[in-house]
Amino acid sequence: MNDFLPARFLSISETADLLSVSITQVYNLVHRSELAAIRVGKRGPWRVDPRVLQAFIDDQYELVHRSALWRQSEFADTGAL
Repeated sequence: MNDFLPARFLSISETADLLSVSITQVYNLVHRSELAAIRVGKRGPWRVDPRVLQAFIDDQYELVHRSALWRQSEFADTGAL
């Protein structure tokens, strides 16, 4: 785990700050199940485990990497065979 992530659960606001995005964007990630989070109580605040956030970040880098490889691939062109 990276040193910039604390060893406790993060609020949505803290998560947004670490990702440099808006709180709304983090809520959207959670509601679309792209970023796993837990709710404290039935209607309590959402919390994100720092390890889950790090895995999300790592996955995003992997997606970008794979996309770049796909664009470079000679197989990316699926034109007429």
